[in-house]
Amino acid sequence: MNNLDKNFLFECLDEDEVVALSESFGGTRLYIAIEPEKMPAVVKAVGLEVAKRLSAFYSPDVIRVPLSRSLRANHYRAAGMSNRQIARRLEMTEQGVNKIFQQLEREGILSPKGSKPLPNAQNLGGRCPCCQHYNPDRVSTPADPAEPLEDAPPT
Repeated sequence: MNNLDKNFLFECLDEDEVVALSESFGGTRLYIAIEPEKMPAVVKAVGLEVAKRLSAFYSPDVIRVPLSRSLRANHYRAAGMSNRQIARRLEMTEQGVNKIFQQLEREGILSPKGSKPLPNAQNLGGRCPCCQHYNPDRVSTPADPAEPLEDAPPT
């Protein structure tokens, strides 16, 4: 089993790809096949090109995919997500998110909020969905159809 250190995925993936892999498989063991086509869940989560790179580096082997909470929190912050949204996505408290940001700030690697929008983000027309305040640069994150909207009233 390949479990060298928590940064081993950066040998063949960039930050966005590590985030996507961690979102789908973080905290689990993942079999990396010699032929990427035999890993349909991985291909669906990160794409065929990334699956091919994983196969080239790690196949045939089982890797432990890290949760990468600090990396993901910093990534979501750079995308302009609120601490509440980040906490929900990471399944932790807002206080935990604040502690991650304090640690990243001490290390000098905290990304400025909104410095790197997520791919497929859409303009909401300037209105915040929770309080309706106006911000012309507001963008939403891509909606996950499996997750209900945070502030949507029950149906």
